[in-house]
Amino acid sequence: MSLPPDALRVLDDAARNDIHALRDVYFSWLVASAVAVAVGVAMEAPEVVKDIREKFSRYRPSARTEKIIVAVSAVGWLLGVGGEFILDGIVAR
Repeated sequence: MSLPPDALRVLDDAARNDIHALRDVYFSWLVASAVAVAVGVAMEAPEVVKDIREKFSRYRPSARTEKIIVAVSAVGWLLGVGGEFILDGIVAR
């Protein structure tokens, strides 16, 4: 039993639209997840640096040096996650 070509085309278009809509939903969640990770990393950076410094280092930097270290590490983390966010968007489209 064979379906007419027009019926196959309608079914194919409907399936394609559903798959694209689902992909868009997944992509939206991916973007939201990347943003949440970036915010979480930015909020945790100062505490992580302080904990590492207290546990493993004899060197006790001044408050100014500590702020610079925290800022540099936070920028690195944010650039990494931000890059993932942007590149995922470029690749997915």
